[in-house]
Amino acid sequence: MYASHIGKKFLELYNQKNNSHLTSKQYFVDFHFPLFYDNENYLHSPGNTPLFGLIINHSTNNEIARQNAKLEIINKTNSFIEKNEFMPDMSFALG
Repeated sequence: MYASHIGKKFLELYNQKNNSHLTSKQYFVDFHFPLFYDNENYLHSPGNTPLFGLIINHSTNNEIARQNAKLEIINKTNSFIEKNEFMPDMSFALG
């Protein structure tokens, strides 16, 4: 996926500029999720993900539900990595 290539390059440049060694998971948990999704109004549409389900159910204002959705995305990503499947399931790929 082109978005993953851009994301890897972005993280590489971010780490260089900030003299850090963040993994993509660390960046997602510490920076991306809080900025884009840890609020009642999302900054970016997370189509087809557990976060999008909160939009459909009108529960984006529920902080616990947002955190559970974040954990579900992390768990799906970890499962994908462990199984080493070829194509990611679009229910966790944020692009």
